Amino acid sequence: MNNFGDWKVPSNSNYVYHNRRKYHPFLCIYDAAILHPNANYGFTRDPRFSDHLFEYIVSGKGYIDYGGKRYTVTAGDCILMRKDAKISYFADRDDPYSKIWFSADGDFVPNMLTALRAEGELFIVRKNLYDKFLRLLYVLENDGFELDRISKHVLGIMLAMFSKEDDTTIPEDEHMTLAQQIKVYIDAVIHSAPTVNGIAKHFGICEATVIRRYKKEFGITPNEYIKTQRLNMAESMLRNTNYSIAQISGLMNYCSQNYFSGEFKEAFGMNPTKYRERCRKK
Repeated sequence: MNNFGDWKVPSNSNYVYHNRRKYHPFLCIYDAAILHPNANYGFTRDPRFSDHLFEYIVSGKGYIDYGGKRYTVTAGDCILMRKDAKISYFADRDDPYSKIWFSADGDFVPNMLTALRAEGELFIVRKNLYDKFLRLLYVLENDGFELDRISKHVLGIMLAMFSKEDDTTIPEDEHMTLAQQIKVYIDAVIHSAPTVNGIAKHFGICEATVIRRYKKEFGITPNEYIKTQRLNMAESMLRNTNYSIAQISGLMNYCSQNYFSGEFKEAFGMNPTKYRERCRKK
């Protein structure tokens, strides 16, 4: 765990959560904060640090030095620094950035990166995940660390970071059809088991319009797409992680493990346990 008492970086940090509980091997959030550095802010992560660092740049500009290269980050950039990586980061002197961040440890982050086929020690992606980061901080500040709930929030951030779409906030973009916006929205919140009713409320339209417009453009209903995407994500976790069937079922918000197993068998021809056994024999 980072020893934040050793920081020698001028900043104004609003800590909303600090972990004083025991380490959890699945997922442990150490700290979460909103940081407003001044022009002299800078820090180098020791490779011995045992935490993964997630950041969302709210405003301003900063820099990251890694692998002999310098990367510029600005508002709207999401950053993930894996543990054991030597990375330096600092604020721009003329326009120092502000950011939301949290540090995490446990098997969850590396296992999900494997499931999402994300390789490397440093990830910088341009996604508007401000609301997702704030929501996680709000839950930590008001309800503390609840493994089930927090793991789903972190999963939502990671899925959104590594989705193929450019922006998971679904702006009113004249270059995107309504059906395309609906598809991006589904991909962004797939872990929370979105419904046609929820989609309709999000876009301020009726359910019939959601179904009609989506099926006209993609040839399947939103529910069919949601079902397929949830099962594909669960299949990737079965193949690439050691999470139990119950954990995967919970992370993907299935109402029960038995229901998940039935859906999985219908799609892949065997139950999750047999599917995992077959994958491991290959």
